[in-house]
Amino acid sequence: MRGKLIVFEGLDGSGKATQLEMLKKRLVGQGFKVASTECPRYDKFYGRLTGRYLAGEFGAKEEVSPYLASLLYASDRLNEREDILKWLEENDFVLVNRYVPSSEAFLGARFLGIGERKQFIEWLNVMEYDINKLRKPHLVMFLDMPPEIGQQLVLDKGHREYMNGTEQDIHEKDIDFQKHVREVYKELSQRDNWIKIECAPENDLRSKEDIAEELWKIILPLLPPKT
Repeated sequence: MRGKLIVFEGLDGSGKATQLEMLKKRLVGQGFKVASTECPRYDKFYGRLTGRYLAGEFGAKEEVSPYLASLLYASDRLNEREDILKWLEENDFVLVNRYVPSSEAFLGARFLGIGERKQFIEWLNVMEYDINKLRKPHLVMFLDMPPEIGQQLVLDKGHREYMNGTEQDIHEKDIDFQKHVREVYKELSQRDNWIKIECAPENDLRSKEDIAEELWKIILPLLPPKT
């Protein structure tokens, strides 16, 4: 398969969409073919259902089993699988804002016990990669942002259609939960195909241009020869 699947991960408000678009623009400017997408896709059937879950329509996060919630996200990704595989054949890079690791982190964080969390993540990976046959990422960019800063940046986003008028979803509004999600992300970032980028070391928010430059240096060794 020709292209490389690059996934952007991190807490809400960590700048994933911004960095994805900046990297895409730079790659295209260098003459490379790039496709991009995001998960969930809130304008699609399962994405809209996921939005209803995040808006709290089905209850507080503690009232919905992580195993059941994971089916919403997995169904949305499964519906996009063939598109992603096609894009990988046609492009040098496919950039994705959130993918399977988001479910690992946000839903895995619901399990306080390490053993239970490990069991859930293993089950999730079997479903996503073995049963649903999703393509595994070539590289995961983890944008590490302190939740207090990320939470404010989320509020600065303004209206989001899927939120039905509320400012924060059931994951975003709980700062302690966000802190736990961050710790799970840090655990996951020990994997060989993950890169952790410090977005606000010592709570000092870096500029988006500075972060983008670090990401570009990471991508440089992956650039294929121009034809």
